[in-house]
Amino acid sequence: MSWIPLSIEHRPLLEPLWRTLCLTHDIVLSEYSFANNYLFRHAHHYEILLEEDFPLVRGVSRKGGAFILPTFDPNTVPEKKLRELLKILPLYPVPNQWISAFAALPIQKKCQRYQSDYLYSIEKLRELKGRKLSSRRNLLHQLKNDHQLEIHSMQDIDVPAAKHILEAWQAQSLVSLEQNDFYPCQEALSLMAQFNLFGRICIADGVPGGFTVGEQLTPTTAILHFSKALHQFKGLTPFLYEDFASNLASETLWINLEQDLDIPSIRQAKEAYDPDSLANKWWIFLE
Repeated sequence: MSWIPLSIEHRPLLEPLWRTLCLTHDIVLSEYSFANNYLFRHAHHYEILLEEDFPLVRGVSRKGGAFILPTFDPNTVPEKKLRELLKILPLYPVPNQWISAFAALPIQKKCQRYQSDYLYSIEKLRELKGRKLSSRRNLLHQLKNDHQLEIHSMQDIDVPAAKHILEAWQAQSLVSLEQNDFYPCQEALSLMAQFNLFGRICIADGVPGGFTVGEQLTPTTAILHFSKALHQFKGLTPFLYEDFASNLASETLWINLEQDLDIPSIRQAKEAYDPDSLANKWWIFLE
């Protein structure tokens, strides 16, 4: 078998497959976005095999577990073929909807909390209502009182300012370029139009202060891939979330803020917005 690195040339093949799966099965997992997988191709060592009945994509989790990322509905794959695939590598991430497809096989399954995607209702991030979000509202009110804010849809002319924000954000970061999402975010800013990503950029007190970059995964679910806010504008993150949620398609019900990577600070930041649910990502192993 000849595996080759995932490249942008594979987009016409893979993107429609993952989009159809999302639309057909209401999948909300970030790994079913070609843009996400391409941008993080180096972190997960994604490779593709084109010698099968359908393309196979394999990768490696951040903690070292190798897997095959489905490009197919397992309910439509013969049991013998599923068994053959599982002999190669576990399948991951498998959504809850597909667990029953493996009922006839001797499998083990597991999911890790830190790999689950955080889902929020659009109203929650747009309105920040409720006692649990009182601290976020207070930060937002303080920001609006202390700073002059302007925010608008990101155009090509705004990309250099967004990259400047990203570089300033990295300078404030406690982790290295290789350990965070600096490079994927930098590439996303250059490929927004090509990947149908959309962004919003905030000018605070006359200077670029923060931005968001997202994607409409399905008509009812949007993914917020990147949100960067400079530390000197305290409260800018809830402002960016509020703005992102307020400028999505009218059919959107859910916002996916992706996983926490088992990093305590990221988990704390995501839990601070009171997620409505965690979307499980199952590993399916053949016994």
